[in-house]
Amino acid sequence: RSYQSLISVLATDGDQGQVPSYTILVGNGSSLFRIGADNGSISLAPTATLDYDKANMYKLVVNATDNPIASQGHARFTNTTVTINVRDIDNLPPKFEFPTYNKTIPENFTLGNTLIVVTAIDGDTVAKNPLEYSLE
Repeated sequence: RSYQSLISVLATDGDQGQVPSYTILVGNGSSLFRIGADNGSISLAPTATLDYDKANMYKLVVNATDNPIASQGHARFTNTTVTINVRDIDNLPPKFEFPTYNKTIPENFTLGNTLIVVTAIDGDTVAKNPLEYSLE
């Protein structure tokens, strides 16, 4: 599986010779995302599967830390928030409003009149495709 970058973060350091190292601090509890420690490139983890119906947005707190200079003794860091929005796709089948429909009609029911109205709903949030109904 190729690791296509979703987004990249970039931190700069005014100290000569300092190159930041990147990590995801918050928002990656399910380990869906990975970050290139040396380049800040965020991509999906190899086994990650996104599902709009479970989560339509992720907020990641990304940390950039420099290498400590021996004379200073400790690293310097900065954090930023990255928001990743998941776009819904047409992947859910339509569902009828009720599991069964029943209607009693008189034997002299006039042909051409409406017998019953059934309704199905598409669970996807993307542009709704018109539903087609048929009898079998």
